[in-house]
Amino acid sequence: MSEKSIFENQDKEVPYKEQIQEINDAIKQGNFSSAEFRLAYQISLGLSEDETSYPDKINDKVKEFAEKLRTMNESGLPLTTITGVLKETEDKESAVDIYYELVDSLGISDREKEVLYSILKNKRSGLLIVSDPKTLKDFAKIKIPELPKEDYPAYQIAEDLTAVLSVFKGGAKIEISFME
Repeated sequence: MSEKSIFENQDKEVPYKEQIQEINDAIKQGNFSSAEFRLAYQISLGLSEDETSYPDKINDKVKEFAEKLRTMNESGLPLTTITGVLKETEDKESAVDIYYELVDSLGISDREKEVLYSILKNKRSGLLIVSDPKTLKDFAKIKIPELPKEDYPAYQIAEDLTAVLSVFKGGAKIEISFME
């Protein structure tokens, strides 16, 4: 069985890549939640502050972000690209919670669950092995690369591990091990 890195195929060509990166940088710099992003998007479309979904979250930084989105759209960035980044931001926020719910549903020991929780909580890198407890045959080997702690993409790792582990949700007997 070969190991699979969870960051394969990350360099495919993306239309409007620079503008998407500019939006993501603004989200990170402003520490915007998806709710604040949605609000800025609504304002950028010309909705009045009273018509927005989150009037209590309007502040100067949200207004500045809204102006940036409006300017980018007027300069040719399609709205569908902006809404795609918004959806991605919402998905990132929910990915970790979905992963933890999946871990809770797996038929594994509490110790194994703690190992799976700790991968994200402690920003661990190493090799996760999912195997059959009877035959000890490996079902999956997932390499989690060593990354700087401040840039650790917990949401992406959560999404990738969820994709692998969800196969075993139906009660299949598995054993979890992790080597750093």
